[in-house]
Amino acid sequence: MLKRQVEIGGEYAWQEQHSFSPNEYRKVTLLKFLDKPGGRHALVRDEDGEFVTHLGRLIKPWSALGPKGKESDFRTRAEKYEHERRLAQERDPVGFEIEERWQALSPFEPGKGGIPRVPEWLPRMFNDMASGILKLEMGRGVVEDEQMACYRMLQNMAEVCEGIRNVAREMLPAWEAEDNEAQYPGSMAEQVRRRLDDGELPFASSEIMPVYGVYGMSRSRATTEYHTGSVVAADFMERVADDYEELDRYASLAVRWGWGFYLRWRTKHEAEMLRAVPRTGRRSGRRP
Repeated sequence: MLKRQVEIGGEYAWQEQHSFSPNEYRKVTLLKFLDKPGGRHALVRDEDGEFVTHLGRLIKPWSALGPKGKESDFRTRAEKYEHERRLAQERDPVGFEIEERWQALSPFEPGKGGIPRVPEWLPRMFNDMASGILKLEMGRGVVEDEQMACYRMLQNMAEVCEGIRNVAREMLPAWEAEDNEAQYPGSMAEQVRRRLDDGELPFASSEIMPVYGVYGMSRSRATTEYHTGSVVAADFMERVADDYEELDRYASLAVRWGWGFYLRWRTKHEAEMLRAVPRTGRRSGRRP
């Protein structure tokens, strides 16, 4: 609304910029106009307290709200999200912890959407997913054997990554010496050291073994030197090329396998939670 359309003490329907429903509003009282650039900010008050807003968030007078309009329990989408997370954690602490872990471990499509065939963050994903697999209660028998086989595959992939990281640690002095002779000392060695400290691979495959058409990842020294400007990086690529190709073949398969166990656990867990909650208590209530 425009400044001339509102008045101090008036009650208005306020809505967050990215609202969660076009028919949900917060009832606010306009307290005063603020001296900010543009002259379109005001101090308002709702049931949770005072806050500053843009006059454009005042949609209409509260008295003009239609029959479909209703007052929202939350001021912003973020508040609603945090409230729902808190309720979920109180209702099911173990399930909440597992869900939080696995939402950060979703499968990836290597070579698509800007993701390299072998991303540098793979070691952390393998370790987190292997740990997460052990927390899934899947039952006894064949499914447990499959679960442990998936765990061992993820561990094997993590060991391949650690082998690559060990080669990079061994070659760090060579990168430091190369950087000292270059125009910008410290750049390559610092990047490798930072990624190793973060638990990552020293290079994504696209940085040292870029893909060319149907031929797969390049194993050419000249290509690696061209892309990195480092002779040492070319030496490193020759030592770890087989390991990068193994990750290219099996990494996304291992991640999808692990994600499949999470989906099976979630389906089983949701069914158990529904059986445990009385029918009258399944509808989430308003916040206190």
